[in-house]
Amino acid sequence: MSKKKRKPIEKKKKKKSLKPLIVTLCSVAAVIAAVIIAYVVWQNTSLEATDLVNRDWVSVEAFDKNNKKVDIFEVYNVDYFNYNGRLGLNGDGTFNFWMSPGDEDDGTHSGNYSYDREKQTLSMNFDSGDKATYKIIRKKDGTIERIEVPYNGYKVYFIENRY
Repeated sequence: MSKKKRKPIEKKKKKKSLKPLIVTLCSVAAVIAAVIIAYVVWQNTSLEATDLVNRDWVSVEAFDKNNKKVDIFEVYNVDYFNYNGRLGLNGDGTFNFWMSPGDEDDGTHSGNYSYDREKQTLSMNFDSGDKATYKIIRKKDGTIERIEVPYNGYKVYFIENRY
């Protein structure tokens, strides 16, 4: 008898599932997205903080209640032209502020502040118990152009003093 050659039995190839690969890729994409979002939020928060604090803000111009520009010395009620008000915001949430000549360390012009990012305002809580709101005015590129401070019926504008 002749032996018939048997055809080899073909083994069925198992299809490899793509599911583990897809899950892995999605997980990696989610982690990358989370890192990018965290970085952007951190960057924006850092920029907000650093463009306000530990800088010397000085008054440069003022407007009366009719929005007419007035000499800055009128606001301060002083006879010399080179006086500037000063605003210092510290990273710990405290501030020093003075608008008229006198002892800058007398304690009457200090307190705590908070920054409202959405409204672009500073809420000032003076040690004396007084409260005020200062408006932050930004340029189109997002940098601070000036800070608007209401003072004795005037709007006084502060800019960063860049020596």
